[in-house]
Amino acid sequence: MTKRTMNIAWMTAIACLLGLGLPGCSDELPSLTYVSDVGGIQSGDIVGISAKGDVDSPLKDGGSEDTGSNLEDAGSSDGKDTQSGVDTGSEEDAGSEEDTGPQILDKDEDGVLDENDNCASVPNADQADLDEDGAGDACDDDDDADGVLDVDDNCSLTPNASQKNIDGDALGDACDPDKDEDGVANTDDNCPKDFNPGQADGDNDGQGDVCEGDLDKDDDGKNDDVDNCVDDFNPGQEDMDSDGAGDVCDADKDGDGFDNGDDNCPNQSNPDQADMDDDNLGDVCDAVNNKDKDLDGVNDDDDNCPDNFNPDQADKDGDNKGDACDDINDKDKDNDGVDDADDNCPDVFNPNQEDTDGDNKGDVCDALNDNDTDGDGVDNDDDNCPDVFNPNQEDMDGDKKGDVCDAVNDNDTDGDGVDNDDDNCPNVFNPNQEDMDGDKKGDVCDAVNDNDTDGDGVDNDDDNCPDVFNPNQEDMDGDDKGDVCDAVNDNDTDGDGVDNDDDNCPDVFNPNQEDTDGDDKGDVCDEVINDDKDDDGVEDGDDNCPDEFNPEQANNDGDAEGDACDKDDDNDGSNDDKDCEPLNASVYPDALELCDGVDNNCDEEVDNIPACWSMDCDVHIVNGSTFQFCFNQTNWWWALEQCEAQGGSLASIENQSEQNALKAIAQTYNTFRYWIGLNDLDKEGNWEWTNGAKYEYKKWNNNQPDNWANNEDCGEFTSGFGWNWNDLPCWDNAGHICRFD
Repeated sequence: MTKRTMNIAWMTAIACLLGLGLPGCSDELPSLTYVSDVGGIQSGDIVGISAKGDVDSPLKDGGSEDTGSNLEDAGSSDGKDTQSGVDTGSEEDAGSEEDTGPQILDKDEDGVLDENDNCASVPNADQADLDEDGAGDACDDDDDADGVLDVDDNCSLTPNASQKNIDGDALGDACDPDKDEDGVANTDDNCPKDFNPGQADGDNDGQGDVCEGDLDKDDDGKNDDVDNCVDDFNPGQEDMDSDGAGDVCDADKDGDGFDNGDDNCPNQSNPDQADMDDDNLGDVCDAVNNKDKDLDGVNDDDDNCPDNFNPDQADKDGDNKGDACDDINDKDKDNDGVDDADDNCPDVFNPNQEDTDGDNKGDVCDALNDNDTDGDGVDNDDDNCPDVFNPNQEDMDGDKKGDVCDAVNDNDTDGDGVDNDDDNCPNVFNPNQEDMDGDKKGDVCDAVNDNDTDGDGVDNDDDNCPDVFNPNQEDMDGDDKGDVCDAVNDNDTDGDGVDNDDDNCPDVFNPNQEDTDGDDKGDVCDEVINDDKDDDGVEDGDDNCPDEFNPEQANNDGDAEGDACDKDDDNDGSNDDKDCEPLNASVYPDALELCDGVDNNCDEEVDNIPACWSMDCDVHIVNGSTFQFCFNQTNWWWALEQCEAQGGSLASIENQSEQNALKAIAQTYNTFRYWIGLNDLDKEGNWEWTNGAKYEYKKWNNNQPDNWANNEDCGEFTSGFGWNWNDLPCWDNAGHICRFD
């Protein structure tokens, strides 16, 4: 490796050559020389800067040719002239091996050091970054962050994801000063979306005749009377400062009193314009505040935890290492806010210092709370069951022995609330004390209710079937013998309520007397019946419920049974009588609760899991799988955690059918990027799905994945590539899609 040395005036020389106007710049510049320790100059090295500012050309083939027009022949390290025209420096100005001089920290030579340069490899002295994504416009493929690459974007510096272009010229409507191409600027055009060079306005209402009645001038789906930017396309109606003027037309969109062009953080309110590191990026939106890298408002030199946010600088043990980064807070090792000297459990977190038995040993580390053995909050001396938890101290029989440990409640053995002396069944629970026959022996323990043997409420003397329960006393043939115990109902053998003389099947119960083929022989006993026994107009061979009238043949779940006779219409494994939404296969008892505004598991609570508390999601069923579109902007890891917290994972897209369906769904929303489960975090180039699905189907965009800058390890589903796939750094923010199979 070639070592280089340089004169200490080098930095001033470079600055003067770049025209930065530093003090000390003049026509005669100090010399700048790189010297090789191998006695020659490598191809591509800077040879020197002359006193007049001329830059010598690099030498070829070891430096045999003198290309430095203004330099004296300097000689080799021993003072002798070894290469004509090349100043390699003497021993004095070459320096020792340890003294290498100042290092080059600005590889694109734009006057901005690499550590602060938002395009370190592309010169951009102005550091312009329109979309404030940390990548300067000079090297950002999508300067306006609208999901459309600059090479394809008809307004590369104005967000316009729709790429709308009324007049079909090279400029999209969002940045076209005359979007209808009628020769009248949009600001002066009384119909800016319609070609009307004459500007005819018959009623002088300020709206041209050709667009009279147009209620949405900017065509963003919001009528002008409710649009917060009438002349600018903004379907989302974003209004950061809630001042009634949408962000796209608000000169001060964060409402901090500074116009966007002058604001060092135009997307975050910062009226004080604080900029601790003087990099023209306000502290509130500066990812790295060079003098306060943890952004807690304390300069790193004074911060007791410079890498951890701790604005209060808490240092409980006074060791000058803040609590936020101190592994052991020497005076409060359990971190419960109580000094170890005063803590009744110094090794266990117990900020309330509870000590039920007053032995100065906190309850959380006291094996036995001496005065409350069962821990029910009642002192042993007062506890009617000191060894069994019973905070209510219930004692039904008043014997001062709590019910939970009283083998027999002496005055109420069966615990039905009736004293044994008054209980008609003292050993059997019967709080209602029912006694049908009035023999003072409760029905629950009375083997025979003497006057109503069958217990049907009819006295035996009046009961037409005294041994068989028949409270209605039905007697179809009027023989004073109840139907339930009458072997033959003389005029109605089958007991269907139709007299034998009129019954088309007298031996088979058929109260409806159905006779599909009209042969006076009921269907239930007719060996040959016409093809539509339920008479719904659908032949039995084609009828999905041949015994139930269902002319529409409704079949919600598409199985062999129609809804009229299907016990589980949505085929979700829960019968309709238990299913709170019997026609919705994604909702049933014990289903996975999703963040979709629906009570998925029929527990009468919606989205009642922690993962849903801060999410905005919609759920769709695709080919039998559940896909959840979530619009919160998060990094890839957070998105994966939210999916897994609900029992799923980031989505896998396993075939063209799923790709097409998800694309159609995504186009209905205003979110343009979604994380999916693709990643190569385990091994570069080895892409896999987080849910373990086979990585066989692929829908990458052209030239993707490209692992740009060697840090793109996570996959996105993005409108910027026609909803094809792209790789991104995992810490970027996007919506996400979960999958539940």
